[in-house]
Amino acid sequence: SNLGSGGSVVVRAANLTIDGSEINADNYGSGGGGVIILSAQNRMTLANNADVHSLALSTGAAAPMVLATPQAGSIAIDVSSVDTGSIDASPGAGNGGTLRVRTGTLTLTNDGALNSFTNGPGNAGNISLTVGGALTIAGSAGGVTGIVSQTAPGSTGAAGTISVTAGSLQIVAPTGAAKRWEPSAPSSATTVPDAITNVERSSTEAPYSSDSSM
Repeated sequence: SNLGSGGSVVVRAANLTIDGSEINADNYGSGGGGVIILSAQNRMTLANNADVHSLALSTGAAAPMVLATPQAGSIAIDVSSVDTGSIDASPGAGNGGTLRVRTGTLTLTNDGALNSFTNGPGNAGNISLTVGGALTIAGSAGGVTGIVSQTAPGSTGAAGTISVTAGSLQIVAPTGAAKRWEPSAPSSATTVPDAITNVERSSTEAPYSSDSSM
């Protein structure tokens, strides 16, 4: 028989650091997964190959994930990843869960990534970011830094959507060259690298919820 469905993981702290460690809510069962909620009042840091993941490894759907701070807080992901998706395995493949990030500033550096993927019939999960201030993506040579939704060759499931709302967006290439978008700039998804399929530049007075519980 299958293993049971994934449970829930809820962590709330003033400052939350996940350093070289793992939080796993993978679903090996047929029922729906639980939920991962990581909430920090001030700062959340993932570093040194930390990995937070919720994957569908059977017919049940993967657990949705939420990473949140108030608008005055920040999230930094360095050499680490947050992953949702669907893995093709017997007796079938459920859909990946949604990944939602809400914070004041978000920094992805040195292969730091938010990932959604599928390698089978299940759909990859959607990724939604709401950043009240600056979103910075600074890559390193030879790796993948950023926000990614993809399908593996031969898979029949669909990739997830990526939606980003941010006060400003800066993408720094490994060479150090930077491209910056401000709220006043015209919104054009075609000017943003393929990993970001939809960028909505928020106005300085855009509503922002400080509730870090969801």
